[in-house]
This record gives sequence, structure tokens and C-alpha cells, in this order.
Amino acid sequence: MSVFSTIDRIALIALINALERGRLCSPFSEVNLSPYLPNLVVKAVSLELNNLVKNGMTQPQLVYLLRCIFEERNQNSSSDKAIELLQQQPRALPASGERREECERV
Repeated sequence: MSVFSTIDRIALIALINALERGRLCSPFSEVNLSPYLPNLVVKAVSLELNNLVKNGMTQPQLVYLLRCIFEERNQNSSSDKAIELLQQQPRALPASGERREECERV
């Protein structure tokens, strides 16, 4: 599992914006990342970003990658909410014939 999957959406978009606007650039230290990320993931994200840069990724490519992750997460979140709403729908009313039988019993 990617370390980026452990970052919540708010922190992920903050990281994307900081990279996009030039507030963050390589090398990525824990100190530089800490305003944008929860303490639990700062070290792992720092290592991962520096590794990606070491392997040839540029700043715009990092932004693109993180934005794709963010958009995918938003899309999946919307699908999850739709499924949850479907599961929470009230049960269908019984067929009209069944309702009459219930009324006749009363």
C-alpha cells in the first residue's frame, strides 16, 4: 500500500497546493512537510517523495500523481456514499394485495 493512501483528503490537497505553488520543493524534509501533513505520516511521505525525485520524477509530475490520487479518492468516496445511501433506503412497502390482507386482519 502506498504511503499516499494513508493521507486524508484535506492533507493531500494541502500538499498538492504547496507543491504546485512552489512552497515545497525537493529535497523534502520532515520539517518542510509538517505544516501540511499529520505527524504520523510525515517521515514516510518525506522518504517516498525523495525516493520518487531520486528516481527521476519532477515537481510537476509529483503534483500530477498526487492530484490523480486525490481525484480517484474523491470518486471512490462518492461511490461509497451512494452505496451507503442505497443500503439505508427504507424497505419497500409490501405489494398492494399484501397490504389489504394486513388491513383485513385488523
